[in-house]
Amino acid sequence: MASPASASARPLSLPLTVPLPRYSSRALPAPSSRLLPSRRVALALARPGAALLSSLSDARQQQEGEEEEEEEKEEFYEEEEDEQQEYDDEEEEREYDDEDEELVEVGYVSGAHGVRGDVLVTPRTDFPELRFATPGTRWLRARAAGKQQVREFELVRGRAHTGKKCWIVSFDGIHNLDEARQIVGSAILVRTGDRPEIEDDEFYSLDLVGMRVIVKDTGKLVGTVGQVFNFGGGDLLQVMIGSAEATVVDPDSGNQHSTSSREHVWIPFAEDIVPDVDMESREMRITPPKGLLDLNSRSDKRSKKERRAMEWKDRKRLQRRVIAGKKVLSEMDQGHVLEGLLSGDKVQKASLAEQIGYMDFQLFRHAVHCISKQIESSSKKLLANTSLSREKVIKIPYKSINLGEKGEHAFSGELEKGLEILLKSKAAIVLVRNGSDSDAEFLSLLSSLSELMKAIENHVSPPFVIVSSPGHVESVRNCLIENDYFGLDTQKVWVLEELELPVVSISSNANRKKVLMKSPWEIIKRPAGSGGIFSLLSSSKILDSLNEMGVQYTQICSSSNRPAIGHPLVFGTVASRGADVGIKLSKTGEMEGDFDLVLSIDQLNKMCRDVTQLRFSAHPEQNTHVEHVDGQWVAVQPEADNSHRLHADVMSVLNSCAPDKLCVMEIIEQ
Repeated sequence: MASPASASARPLSLPLTVPLPRYSSRALPAPSSRLLPSRRVALALARPGAALLSSLSDARQQQEGEEEEEEEKEEFYEEEEDEQQEYDDEEEEREYDDEDEELVEVGYVSGAHGVRGDVLVTPRTDFPELRFATPGTRWLRARAAGKQQVREFELVRGRAHTGKKCWIVSFDGIHNLDEARQIVGSAILVRTGDRPEIEDDEFYSLDLVGMRVIVKDTGKLVGTVGQVFNFGGGDLLQVMIGSAEATVVDPDSGNQHSTSSREHVWIPFAEDIVPDVDMESREMRITPPKGLLDLNSRSDKRSKKERRAMEWKDRKRLQRRVIAGKKVLSEMDQGHVLEGLLSGDKVQKASLAEQIGYMDFQLFRHAVHCISKQIESSSKKLLANTSLSREKVIKIPYKSINLGEKGEHAFSGELEKGLEILLKSKAAIVLVRNGSDSDAEFLSLLSSLSELMKAIENHVSPPFVIVSSPGHVESVRNCLIENDYFGLDTQKVWVLEELELPVVSISSNANRKKVLMKSPWEIIKRPAGSGGIFSLLSSSKILDSLNEMGVQYTQICSSSNRPAIGHPLVFGTVASRGADVGIKLSKTGEMEGDFDLVLSIDQLNKMCRDVTQLRFSAHPEQNTHVEHVDGQWVAVQPEADNSHRLHADVMSVLNSCAPDKLCVMEIIEQ
């Protein structure tokens, strides 16, 4: 099954041929984890900004302005003369036959194969052999003269491409290489009625649309399923609030105005939340966790006109970012990334445009420069020298971090200083979930933080940022909601998705480090490492919020670090010594995935506003990708490492810190 950022670049509104297995939450093919723009159901926009958890969910924010969704896609290109003709009004762009309403997509033509007219097909179905190896009628959907066109073809034969995740297919009437190239980018369609039988606990997404949603315990009608989406964290039902007789929009129709303008909530399609699905009565009964329906309901009280104005500004802002991104890619000799904008359908092009628009090009350019020039970080060397000088390491007895401990001790002054910082709201916490901890361990960590904050006078609630991988964002959200945010001020809680950068080919020449493409419309990206935190805080405007709040010290730590998270003694020790950077040594001695730092606001501003302070390293990887060769996309299956993942360590902060402004701590057992 394709991942949320799969090569399919599927529009969120297209019907799927893949059955939804209700409880395993199999992912629906979709263009991105943050499309649009995220991802993936994220709590906050990872790029360019983040939203407070107390506001609407990322998915709701994304869909709230969907009344102009088709128009948004057009605006990505409308200022480019060579692309204007491809984006006409919605009424003109979907000229289908009547039978097209009964068609669903099962794959797309990703390239030509050989000189006899064969094509490569990337599947979007769980039944590729049935769809691509069985002769019979298929339909190809493509864009011509700015309009969607669907043509009927006979599939003559097909076979799996040995060692690759695609199929080699022959269509009647396609006899040579030139004819094959003309259908590259076309979507392959089949009749809805030809869908294979599925298991009892599996459902096709289209079959769920229109079903009534009822709270199981009370019998209260919530609304009607308008559409089914997947943003990377599992299948989601977009439930339109109100009468079951309300209009349900066909997900394959371009007109989604009626759903986006109505109030709706998001409900995860999971067994514990949707235990009963009755296809005969067209009803599903739900057991929503506390606060789920309230959290996702529309809280934006602005008028429709005001929302439209804001949406228009957002579209224009993204459009400008896309145009600027295209210019940077051309300057970096990455023109092949832009080839996908010249082929495929409108949604595929829009998907690629959004990936370009949300890319951190300043950081990407610096990362490529670092690994090309082999600019190494001095942070590990500096830390090693500091650690070896044992007299410079501040050893804090474990019992000193127990706030319940009575009496004076050697660090009473530092503890008092730290309490003063917390009580005056001068401290903030950035917690990076490294993915190695279970949900239960993460819950325990947040519970410990909550107890610590309650133990402090007046129950302080410092600004709290959680950075998580796409696969854990949804679990973080549920954990916070179900536990009432652990007593934290919801207005000062953010959840961000970790920053990702493109994977580049292995080459010693910076101009030859090509961005790898998973498909013509999808860039292969990987997490940028813990150093990406600084760019996230800046782009999400959280750094500005911390400055406005008067924060003086910020703790940045991995979720494996306890019990010092948010502890006043850590803040007080750094502040008492006038340090800009405080580092708590880990028990393992490894600072890459197990880190705990306290930065002064000056140091944090320096790191967030100057990307050159970061040092990137190149991590070899093996990645299957496609290359644009002689006007066509060719799949490449490497046999050895062929690419570099760009990685920055949070310890890069030491590169810009004077030795006398560094404070190294170690919690010891006594």
